[in-house]
Amino acid sequence: MSFQACKSVDTLYKNGEYRKVIDRLEPKMKKEKVSRSDKTVFINAYNALLDQKTTKLATLLSSTDYQDWEKAKQTINDLQTDRSTYIQLKPIRDVDLDSIQFNETKQTLNKKLYAYYIERYDQFLAAYHVSSIRSNLVEANKIVDKMRKVGGQENELSNMKNECFELGHRSLFVEIINEGFFDFTFDRYFKGNLSFENDEWNTFIKNKNKAQILLVVGARIIDEDVTYRTRTETYSERIIDRYVTKIDTSTNTSYDEPVYINIEAHVEVRDYNFEVEAVAYIEAFEIETNERIFARDFEDNSSENEEVYVGYSGDERAVPRHIRFENFTIQNYDYDDLIEEVFEDLARDINYGMGDVFDSF
Repeated sequence: MSFQACKSVDTLYKNGEYRKVIDRLEPKMKKEKVSRSDKTVFINAYNALLDQKTTKLATLLSSTDYQDWEKAKQTINDLQTDRSTYIQLKPIRDVDLDSIQFNETKQTLNKKLYAYYIERYDQFLAAYHVSSIRSNLVEANKIVDKMRKVGGQENELSNMKNECFELGHRSLFVEIINEGFFDFTFDRYFKGNLSFENDEWNTFIKNKNKAQILLVVGARIIDEDVTYRTRTETYSERIIDRYVTKIDTSTNTSYDEPVYINIEAHVEVRDYNFEVEAVAYIEAFEIETNERIFARDFEDNSSENEEVYVGYSGDERAVPRHIRFENFTIQNYDYDDLIEEVFEDLARDINYGMGDVFDSF
């Protein structure tokens, strides 16, 4: 047990570690298994912590930084939640905990934040109209979500979000190109694992003539390779070579006594490493201008090791029974599993990269 865990609540309180006092005693309070002195320490710790946070809150409220205003609002919410939770504990009465009078402060904060958010919303929209970069609209939409938490008319906020979606919505046509010869494998393991899902910002359509954005996705196998190293495993056995007949003089009877010898075999092993390398890419074009607005390449590989027993020298009887010698050639190896795996991985990479594609519009 750590030294910190051994500290009593009285020691924690004296050290000003009020949150630790509360966290230590709250489970006992819930079970109503708390002494009068511990109850007093709990109440004093809460009220002292409230004083600390109120002092910090005053600093945040006097700031001109909107992030401090957001922290102040969260602090008030946390204080109200804590007090509401603790007065539900049966040993605690409402009068035991210092009251919190922050409603007016909260309203003032909401008005300041709302005004700031409106300003930021307008700035993002203005930036979009200058640059046509959709990420400005995405940020403006996030601002509206923040505005919902500080007030505002729902109709007005809904109209603001709809404005973002209407300006930022894009229709996309996807063209998938197979640059290799593995048609079935490509269709099933690469094309079949690609995911293009509609949302508020994007709609995938099947008519290229009606689309605004062309997405071109392709993949191909660039190499099938094999390397190997040869090593030797040595096995030895003690076996019976022959029997010799001997006479037991005490009984005048004969018996066969085994003669042991040590034998050894050296087994040649080849450790093969088969590897498939592949590439994929995704490009985005403005169909009206044929301007390429996004491009990214992906590389992946998949490999497998295979151990092959080639032959031996020495005494065959020393070779373990589990060893099977194979007439193996690299031409017999089937790369299909590796190709399937690498296509699946590349499709996953493309799916993960779609967020960056959308951010480029």
